[in-house]
Amino acid sequence: MLGKKLIKFSKGKILRGLFIVFEGIDKTGKTTALKSISSKIDRKGIDILTTFEPGDSQIGSSIRELLLNPEYNLNVLSEFFLFATDRIEHSMKKIKTALENGKIVITDRFHFSTFAYQIYPNLIDLTTNSSNLSSFDLILKKTLVNLDMEYANLLFTLVEPDLIFYFYNDILSNSSKKNIDCEIMKKDFKNSKAKNKDDFSFDANDSFEKRGDSFFSTVEIGYQKSFTYYKDFSKIIYNVAFSNGIKKNIEFILEKIIEKYNEKITDLID
Repeated sequence: MLGKKLIKFSKGKILRGLFIVFEGIDKTGKTTALKSISSKIDRKGIDILTTFEPGDSQIGSSIRELLLNPEYNLNVLSEFFLFATDRIEHSMKKIKTALENGKIVITDRFHFSTFAYQIYPNLIDLTTNSSNLSSFDLILKKTLVNLDMEYANLLFTLVEPDLIFYFYNDILSNSSKKNIDCEIMKKDFKNSKAKNKDDFSFDANDSFEKRGDSFFSTVEIGYQKSFTYYKDFSKIIYNVAFSNGIKKNIEFILEKIIEKYNEKITDLID
């Protein structure tokens, strides 16, 4: 039992809340874990806000429809600006406000997803395929990469994550995890037929889903690279392997959240 080993929530209120990011592609247990952990924390009487991207801002649902509709066939820069608009609205009006009120905030996806889905694939093109790009595409991709770094500096100054949990499906994935520079939860495969469904996953007809398996292999590597790319803003990262099983993963994540929460209360008291 988790409660025997650990730590309970300390009594008190933190002036600045706790910002937690869940990252990873779909079907990794991410949203299932978020729901369970949120419920457990709420039952402890701790104020918690669970949210998601893209779409959970005042204008987010409209932006989400634009992003996921394959009929629009948006170029990479248009996609970037739409994601950026949604995220800055979400961060300023929802996440930051909740943190200022001392809440624990857990978001299903944040800016690391933008790097994995958009920035990293274009960085690959710039470094391995630049001679085959038109002059316009070359400028477009360079502009995208430069814009992202400026935007990330602004965003993470506004709301910097306290904890990041990267979910990956090590049962289905073909990509190597050897170079992840984080704490890794190791566990032998036990159930190769394990099932999971995330509520905020992309539909089979969505624009991102239509990019195919090779694109998503690139995205997985992009996630791993993102934590180094934004290393100044991703100090505490834990990898959450699907093969561990959802119950064990939830216990692990909850333990780390409680530790960090209690640490903030201790700092406030001191």
